[in-house]
Amino acid sequence: MTDRLNGRQMALQSLTRFKEWIGERDKAGDWTSHWKGDKLSRAEIATACGFGTSALRQNPAIKDALEKLEARLREEMKACSIAMGGLQQDEDSHTAAVDSDNAVAGLLASPKFGDDPHVASLRQENAALRAEIAFLNEKNELLQHLDAHLCETGRMVRV
Repeated sequence: MTDRLNGRQMALQSLTRFKEWIGERDKAGDWTSHWKGDKLSRAEIATACGFGTSALRQNPAIKDALEKLEARLREEMKACSIAMGGLQQDEDSHTAAVDSDNAVAGLLASPKFGDDPHVASLRQENAALRAEIAFLNEKNELLQHLDAHLCETGRMVRV
């Protein structure tokens, strides 16, 4: 007779659409494009799910799911940044330059610079790669010195 949904049914429908949207974002892996400052963009979520932004505040199930999602994503970003900084390197040849690069990356990745998390993670990755390049350059110099010595002493065939 009537095709109208009551409030409870609309809330469940909105929650279902929100959970489907989370699943799509997990598969696509494009969470960084939905970050605004230090949290997910409420307007983008509401538009993508087909409900108003008020549903994100007023529907307790959606509100709770959103808070849990943001907490999970923050933990994943922390784990990713720790993994980026934890490259395996020799402790002897690894000096203050690496610490300096990581400090700069941490400063640039801080929220007070207003960058979105994707830019911050790229900057941090860039700093980690610069540290790795410095380490490999040191190792290359050492190996070139050893190679020259072996060639001079006749222990290695010149190519």
